[in-house]
Amino acid sequence: RDEIALLTRSKAALTDAVAGLEERIAELTGALATSEGKFVTATAEIAARDARIAEGATALASLQTELGAAQLRNEEQRLELVARQTEIAEDYVELIAELIDSNGEARAVEIARRLGVTSASVAKMVSRLQQSGLVATKPYRAIFLTEEGRRIADKSMRRHQIVFEFLRAIGVPEEAARTDAEGLEHHVSSETLAAFERLTKKGGL
Repeated sequence: RDEIALLTRSKAALTDAVAGLEERIAELTGALATSEGKFVTATAEIAARDARIAEGATALASLQTELGAAQLRNEEQRLELVARQTEIAEDYVELIAELIDSNGEARAVEIARRLGVTSASVAKMVSRLQQSGLVATKPYRAIFLTEEGRRIADKSMRRHQIVFEFLRAIGVPEEAARTDAEGLEHHVSSETLAAFERLTKKGGL
């Protein structure tokens, strides 16, 4: 009887132990499931974050490309403006030189008449030329070229004459050649000018 009782108690204790283990296993299984859920959630959040980062990087790259294109356009526009201002400045000093050489002086009213612009436009441009050291003026007096202004004027007039003579040599009527030379003279390289000059010499064409 004592052995039976002992075995019975042992069996009960073992049953309780097994039940406890099963309960612990269930707890661990639940904890594991919870951890796996959290891991899946964290993985999804990381993937979503990576996707947002990738989208942000793509957007940034696009903005950088647009910014680069905008900067390039701005630089092209700036260079075009500078080139245009240079053309105008050369036209002004060339005309001033022509007026000084033919009339002994260059006055704003005559410059305005020859260029077909207002006196205010001439005054503004002359002021810029004066700031650039190309002309000198005094109130109520004529406009004079500085040494640098005369150098640029002579260079511009020589370029104009070479282009004009080339156009005439290839058969362009005089008036058309004179008009076209005004536009072309600012856009030809020194190499092209040299070629024009060679071709217009005796026997060149």
